[in-house]
Amino acid sequence: MAGVVLLLGALAALPEGVYWLPEALAEGDYYWRWLLSDLMPVLLGATTGIGCLFGAQHIRTSRRMRKKIDNIVGDAKYMYIQDIASAVPCSYEKCCKYLESYIDEGVFGPEAYLDMRRKCLVVSGKAPDPEPKKPRKAKVAKPAAAQEKDEYQKILDELRRVNDEIPDEEMTDKISRLEAVSTKIFEQAKADPEKLPQMRKFMDYYLPTSLKLLNTYAELDKQGIEGENISESKHRIEQTMDTLVKAFETQLDKLFASDALDVSTDIDVMENMLRADGLTGDTPFKL
Repeated sequence: MAGVVLLLGALAALPEGVYWLPEALAEGDYYWRWLLSDLMPVLLGATTGIGCLFGAQHIRTSRRMRKKIDNIVGDAKYMYIQDIASAVPCSYEKCCKYLESYIDEGVFGPEAYLDMRRKCLVVSGKAPDPEPKKPRKAKVAKPAAAQEKDEYQKILDELRRVNDEIPDEEMTDKISRLEAVSTKIFEQAKADPEKLPQMRKFMDYYLPTSLKLLNTYAELDKQGIEGENISESKHRIEQTMDTLVKAFETQLDKLFASDALDVSTDIDVMENMLRADGLTGDTPFKL
């Protein structure tokens, strides 16, 4: 009300305040002093009136916020600051300022305080103890050997499935041979993981590409027709199967290269020891 009255008084005095404005603009000099002297009460009244209006709005907003936060806290002995900020709603920092101000004013009683370590408004008593963090359950990772085993089994199952879909007996025999050789390669890899680097290209390229070709063959065979493109594609895959079987057998043989070297070394050492002990006579020891 004071702000409105002061603004109305300033508006009422405005015509008298600007009485010397034309002369000040035309003549200048001492007319400016008279103009400013007459305008001073108008400016003072308007400024004070606007200040009163802003002050009244701030008081009204502060009272509403205090009542709102008081209702949110209610009869609780403590409440987390973030929960209050979410209910208002406002930022965490602004909520802290509101709560500090209201604690100073005694809104929550004489025992109220902010426990910033636990981020909690305590109305009475003690702040709650922080809940112990539950240890995260470590994910049980599959051992590398088990992952490799799953990968091997998946590939073998795929070979078996493709073989079942292809009725041609000659192709079935070749795929069965491919499956048997692949099984032996996988067994060697599982028995001696140090051999895995020797078969990475086999696992990552040759075998997946072979499966892709066999899947294509099975898809072409399902069409039930012998067009030029289908027949030519099937014929090329059939020819490639002989090369693949031979290549897979060579891959298996290469896995035994180190074993063959060890066998040869053991035999040489044994022969030399037998000769040194005079147990062989003139006839060299042969395996």
